[in-house]
Amino acid sequence: MRLILIGALLILTIWVIVAGLRNQRRVSIFAILIFLLPAGGLGYFEYKWTTAQDEISVAVQKISGNKDGELACERLSSGFFDVWAKDKAITTSSTKVQLKYTPCSDLLSWYNSEDKSKPTEAQINAIHLLTRETMRISGQKEEKLQECLAMKNDALMAQSLGATSNQANYISLYYRQNINSKLDGSLQNVFC
Repeated sequence: MRLILIGALLILTIWVIVAGLRNQRRVSIFAILIFLLPAGGLGYFEYKWTTAQDEISVAVQKISGNKDGELACERLSSGFFDVWAKDKAITTSSTKVQLKYTPCSDLLSWYNSEDKSKPTEAQINAIHLLTRETMRISGQKEEKLQECLAMKNDALMAQSLGATSNQANYISLYYRQNINSKLDGSLQNVFC
């Protein structure tokens, strides 16, 4: 959706310039900036989004041992129609860790922050979800074992994403003590 908006804004900018030249009128810089500034802003955020996904994909490949592993985040536009879904991951590929928009947004906000020492509970949960889905693409099919292996590898994942050793250990410990104990269903209190 962002790419469509960026393209539309750039086309409108070109149209304004061409229309001005065709009518031999001076084109207001303000008229051009009305379209170029939002296109530039959207382009910047698109660049940050895709760059972060590519960088996180390197950690996914390293931890899963799957050289084709990659992170694929759902876009807000496609997530808009899926707001009532309970799952936070989309498991359709053996090489892609596909996260829904909200957990992926939480993951990327933590990943892009300078201070990784104070992650929110949602960000810690997103890191764990990334690790669990990484265990899935590494070949582990059983959900309880994925959860178990993910809890063992949360600190490694956090460190691979730029956290210090102490920060990574905090994230792993916080997930085990505070988030895993709240889960309902088959993954509650998985200890391995």
